[in-house]
Amino acid sequence: MKQIILDTIKNFACSDTGSCQINLQSESAQEMLAEKIFENLEPHIREEMGKLVEDVVCGGSYHGDE
Repeated sequence: MKQIILDTIKNFACSDTGSCQINLQSESAQEMLAEKIFENLEPHIREEMGKLVEDVVCGGSYHGDE
């Protein structure tokens, strides 16, 4: 997840502004960055939650491919 966050920050800063700098004191920049991080982490979190639910329901470390 750390790499996803780092990549999101890099892409957000450089591709959106062209200057590779973010004013993190700006509330709107904080909100936009948080939204981008959330968008990029959500699929990863959903996948991990799915695995966790599977483990709980199936009573172990079942992932369907074993």
